[in-house]
Amino acid sequence: MSFKTWWNTGKDVRVPNEGSASFKTLLNDDMSQLTRSNKAFEEGARGLKGLNPFKAFTPSMISTGPTPAVRQAFERTGKFIGSKFNPATAIMSTGLDAYGLTNYGLRKTGADKKLFDLGGTIYDFTRR
Repeated sequence: MSFKTWWNTGKDVRVPNEGSASFKTLLNDDMSQLTRSNKAFEEGARGLKGLNPFKAFTPSMISTGPTPAVRQAFERTGKFIGSKFNPATAIMSTGLDAYGLTNYGLRKTGADKKLFDLGGTIYDFTRR
């Protein structure tokens, strides 16, 4: 099973349109799926009684995929970070053409500083 298939296992099943659901809805669903010991599960235990969070990392539980809350926490965080710190967006926002993306063009326009501020590294392959 590919990572993408595993990651999307159960998507939009427990929480319809989970991508737009509130975190309150997602967390309420997550709380209803707390992992319990087999004995506590069979007894219908509620609350903290019989919790066994380590059971969630057994192969049979991992194969069920992430919960909607976990999936959305990663996806929404990734989208936010990608929208704010995407190096391609930084380059395009400078309005540079192919010449401007050369080492000389980057230095001349000051885009090298913008990329460096984003944590990028600019290598000058023209110097030996």
